[in-house]
This record gives sequence, C-alpha cells and structure tokens, in this order.
Amino acid sequence: MVLKHTKRIQSFLEPKQYAWKFFDRKSFFIMFFMITFGIAIRSLQLLPEEIIAIFYSGLGAALFLAGIQFFHSFLVEMKEEA
Repeated sequence: MVLKHTKRIQSFLEPKQYAWKFFDRKSFFIMFFMITFGIAIRSLQLLPEEIIAIFYSGLGAALFLAGIQFFHSFLVEMKEEA
C-alpha cells in the first residue's frame, strides 16, 4: 500500500497539494464510516476495553510502520534528486 500511494503522490504535477487531494471519494467514505462506527462503539460500550486496547495497539503499530516506510521513500526520493 505504501508503494502504491507513494507512486500516486509522486505523479502529482504540482509541487504542493491540498490535503483533500490525497484521497479519493472512496477513501473519504471509508474514513467517515470508520470514525463514526469507532465513536459509536466507544460511546455505546459495545466492546470491552481489553478488545479496544488490543485493536488500538495493532492499529498504532501498523500506522507507525507505514509512517516509517513513507519516510524512507521520502529519503530515497531526496537522495535521487540530489
């Protein structure tokens, strides 16, 4: 996924982009429902705290690793431009 999104971002012609151009409609739709259902699950206490903690730990680890990969792609791109 990181390589797919890196290629898509690099294909932009303008050097700076607005945040809403990074995602397509499908992505915004998915984010809206994930946030809505996440808030609903927490506020209605539909899952035990232990399950939520495990989920947050896994999600945080995945986002952290993706961030490292994006940063690595950025460093490689900067090195190639130099």
